Order: sequence, then structure tokens, then C-alpha cells
Amino acid sequence: MDDDFKDETSHARSKVEDRFDYEGRLVGRGAYGRVYKARRKDDYDTLERRDYALKKIERTGLSMSACREIALLRELKHPHVINLIEVILSPNDKKVWLLLDYAEHDLWAMI
Repeated sequence: MDDDFKDETSHARSKVEDRFDYEGRLVGRGAYGRVYKARRKDDYDTLERRDYALKKIERTGLSMSACREIALLRELKHPHVINLIEVILSPNDKKVWLLLDYAEHDLWAMI
């Protein structure tokens, strides 16, 4: 089997807890779950540390509106719309996580 394929699939199966530091960094709650401020664990060796928003969808299964939100965020690419980086399916607890760019403020709260 190809080593690149093995590396890629093992990374895809890795746990969110193994890839990100987010414990105790709850920044808000959304309609579907909680939002955490997170950092990649492998970014600590670089000077370009970056914050992310890690959104855990807490309901079992995905509602149609959550699926629509994911589909829209995947398609929308605009400087004034939050960027969806990755959708992570957690194998251990069967939860869905959304990795987004971190924004310090919520536009709705500012309006």
C-alpha cells in the first residue's frame, strides 16, 4: 500500500483531541453546539501560531439546517464570511466538528 495514502488516512482518522488544544477555551454556544477557541498542536513549533474556531455539533445526527450551513460555508468564499476550513468526523464519539477561522467578534452582536 502507498505510504502517502496511509499517512493521509491515518491523519483523517486522528482524534480532534490529538490535533487541537481547545480544553477550557469555550467562547460561545451556537444553535447546534459549542464553539471553542483552538490551536493546532503541531503549530507550536512554528512562529506563525494561528487561532481557530472549533465548533462541536452536539446533537446525535445532523439536522437539515446544519447540513445546509455546512454546504453553504463550503461554497462561500468571501472576505466578510467566515471560512470553513475542514469538517471533522470524530470516530470515537460520532460527533461532527467544524474547523473555522477564528473571529474575535460576532457580526450579529456588533450590529
